[in-house]
This record gives sequence, structure tokens and C-alpha cells, in this order.
Amino acid sequence: MRGAMEGKQVQWECINPKYKAKKKNYKNSGIVILNQCKIHKMHSFLDYIMGGCQIQFTVAIDFTASNGDPRNSCSLHYIHPYQPNEYLKALVAVGEICQDYDR
Repeated sequence: MRGAMEGKQVQWECINPKYKAKKKNYKNSGIVILNQCKIHKMHSFLDYIMGGCQIQFTVAIDFTASNGDPRNSCSLHYIHPYQPNEYLKALVAVGEICQDYDR
């Protein structure tokens, strides 16, 4: 494949061991020809971080009336005196990961 990366055509014979054992004049079952090969590196999240990329973590919460009164236990924004609401749980989960990559 390296040859194809350098612009050369590369080929391989397809050999079927069963046919080769049975037939005396068997040459091959065909040829695979590779005209061109390009490798595109897909960078991972870790590659970007190790390369010095910084993440800026910003949070915005929509406290509009359509989401309900934060004093009502049915509201997504309900502020419980002893446990975090779903918004806070999600923010903490994401924030704990991102904090290590944000100055």
C-alpha cells in the first residue's frame, strides 16, 4: 500500500489454495489493483488537548416563565433545599470533565 501512496500502482494476485491444489495450470483467481491510497488522520479529542487546545466552558440557563416557577416542585428549575435539580446535575457532570481543559 505504501507504493500506492507514493503514486505507484500496486497489485496482488488472488490465490485460492483449494483451486491451486486441484488444478495444475492454476495461476490465480484474479488480481487486485490499487491505483491510489491516501491516509487521512482523524484526530481524537485527546490529540487536540495534548496539542494545547483549550476548551472554554460557558453556561447559560433559561429561567423564562415557560419552564415553570423554580419554587414549584414540578418545574425543571425547582430549587430543592437538599438535592440538586436535573439542570445542576447535568452542569456538574459536564463541568467536572471540562474543568481540566479550561484555564
